[in-house]
Amino acid sequence: MPTNDEIMAMIAAQKYAQMRQNLLSRNMNYAVPDWQSKMTTLTPDQEKAFLAWVAENKVKFNPKDPYPDYDLRGFYQALMNKDPRAVSK
Repeated sequence: MPTNDEIMAMIAAQKYAQMRQNLLSRNMNYAVPDWQSKMTTLTPDQEKAFLAWVAENKVKFNPKDPYPDYDLRGFYQALMNKDPRAVSK
């Protein structure tokens, strides 16, 4: 029989899975097949600058989320490279 902590962990995992599914559903109109395997990887120096940019701009983003719903690192990289498509509103 599971302990209270194990039950609470299962409930939290289910809530996270539902939240993630809602986010994925919202973005599916813009996604390409297998998009999560194509997330941008930054060098250690770029990652440090990215995390500073996230904090400075108060971006709601969890850098430790293994399944983010958006390639924010890719957006950041495009923004730093002055890609005209990288705009925020």
